[in-house]
Amino acid sequence: MGFTAAPERRGGDVSKVQDPVFRDNRGRLFVPPTGEHDPRLQQAVVRLLPGGLVWRRLFPCRADQVRQARAFVRFMTYGHPLADYAEIAVSELARLAVTRGADRPFFTSFVVEVKQFGPQAERLRLSVYDSGPNGIPTHRERHISVLDQPPPREAGDLGMEVIHALPATVRYRDSYDGQPSYPVSIEFNGLPPEYDDDDEEFYDDSGKGA
Repeated sequence: MGFTAAPERRGGDVSKVQDPVFRDNRGRLFVPPTGEHDPRLQQAVVRLLPGGLVWRRLFPCRADQVRQARAFVRFMTYGHPLADYAEIAVSELARLAVTRGADRPFFTSFVVEVKQFGPQAERLRLSVYDSGPNGIPTHRERHISVLDQPPPREAGDLGMEVIHALPATVRYRDSYDGQPSYPVSIEFNGLPPEYDDDDEEFYDDSGKGA
């Protein structure tokens, strides 16, 4: 590619970093990534898909699929500081989806969606879309309400209390009468309070990450 070493640097951001500094085939100075944990690489991953990174998977509405949904989210959020919270969130959302689909006289399913966004994918949203009246999972953003506590009819439900205890925004799908019916997504708006910005275990491959 015509890259050459350029040990002499003059001013600008490049002068703030250590060697090596290179010149590309157009003579411009640049600093190559310092390793897989270089923040610029994480930012590049996010920028490849404007709006964030999204993964989805469909599951049958069966109790045994809650564990599978957790495993899917665990894999997709591996190494993220919010991974533990995400697994708790999807466990409860999937459980509620299975409960709602249990009495349907036909095959029902739910879709788990994992979205990471923000400058370094530090924000995380977990969503579970379950079967509508025709058995097809659907979602309508305009029919969503944000609640800071469970609806009165759900008071005392342990799972709902767990969802609202998480450091996140909880969005409910509105029923036909315009009232919030059940939680459809949980959005974590930043890193957990106990996370240290200097913690090198963010995106750690050693298995010791958050």
